[in-house]
Amino acid sequence: MVGNPFDEPLVQDELEKSLRWVSASREILDGVDFLTTPRVRISCSYHRISMEHQTAILMLVQGQIMASAKALLRPQFDTFTRGVWFMEAATEDEIRDYHQKGVKSGVPPRYEIVFKALDTVERFDTSFSELHKKFLPLLHDFTHGGIHQVGAFNSRDSIESNFSPEDVIVTLRASATLGLLACNELAGNCQREDLSVHLGESHRAIYGLDHGKFDLEP
Repeated sequence: MVGNPFDEPLVQDELEKSLRWVSASREILDGVDFLTTPRVRISCSYHRISMEHQTAILMLVQGQIMASAKALLRPQFDTFTRGVWFMEAATEDEIRDYHQKGVKSGVPPRYEIVFKALDTVERFDTSFSELHKKFLPLLHDFTHGGIHQVGAFNSRDSIESNFSPEDVIVTLRASATLGLLACNELAGNCQREDLSVHLGESHRAIYGLDHGKFDLEP
């Protein structure tokens, strides 16, 4: 590896932003009370798992374990989208079946059905079906050791991590944006619009003009 990407000032700056965001979002949301129902419990659990994946990605990047950090982007994305689907689209029968039968219930359904349902949720200004089409192959590659992952280890003279500084920054930024989305959904499930506002302000203060942007390619 020529140089260490983690020593680059821009990478260090992005790590510091991620640390600030994780700390701020947890401080805003930890200990929040809400009126619980089976639907809300399932949805909030998914979003909390998505938030935990972000923390894990940050810790892996801090440990310079980039392949594993990138592999968690898809689970972070999946748990967020499933959390929204359970809150917005699942029927009462599907909620009951999921509680009683777990994975044997067939709930949640295939990704295409989940994303098509999320496309009708008015508060999102993007098409999840389009995100699925654009990013799922890359997320799948990250998680299951595709060419992007293998290529980052495969150089002419050695087999070692060769992720670029841009790779590190994009991974942290994408994870932070997914983290913001999950946090906002959790606050919304708790009917705490004030917390959503606070989360947005905190994220914007940290990321500035890049607030809320999502991409997976340097």
